[in-house]
Amino acid sequence: HVYGDEALRPMLDLDFLVPDDRIEVASRVVLGLGYMWDASAPTPGEHETDYTTHHHLRRLMRRGRLPVELHRAIAPPDRPWVIDTDDLWRRAQPTRIGGVDVLALASEHLLLHLVVHAATHQFTIPLLAIEDIARVAERLAPTPVWPRFIEVANRARLGGTAYATLVLARRLLAARI
Repeated sequence: HVYGDEALRPMLDLDFLVPDDRIEVASRVVLGLGYMWDASAPTPGEHETDYTTHHHLRRLMRRGRLPVELHRAIAPPDRPWVIDTDDLWRRAQPTRIGGVDVLALASEHLLLHLVVHAATHQFTIPLLAIEDIARVAERLAPTPVWPRFIEVANRARLGGTAYATLVLARRLLAARI
């Protein structure tokens, strides 16, 4: 939706946001498509991830297909941010992807998610992630939705982080924000 042609935006995996009460059903569906739980994730030790409380389940893998991550939330639970999940679901937009009817994040939540993702990884992210932020922000900034993004970011305690991320996109990529 942002780039206009899926060939312009390579993907490394597929991320699905699933209501917490449907996450087990979703995982069974993906497993039923021939995917298997990723066994390469760190085992017990310093880098172990407790997927029972993590914001997404262990990655699902299938040879020849993109990996799948089923997310409970758009941010890890150990961050200071407060994402209103009910508002996120309430404002989700019906869309069609690959011939399938789905719900997509509202524009303000998509940009918030991109900011959260960059900040979660302490900005050690590919330049493509900043490009995504720049393109979404450019589309959003001249619209009446922009104040909604600012409101959502401030309410999530991400106002300063969002501002700094957008400045980064403007300076690195000359984004028209």
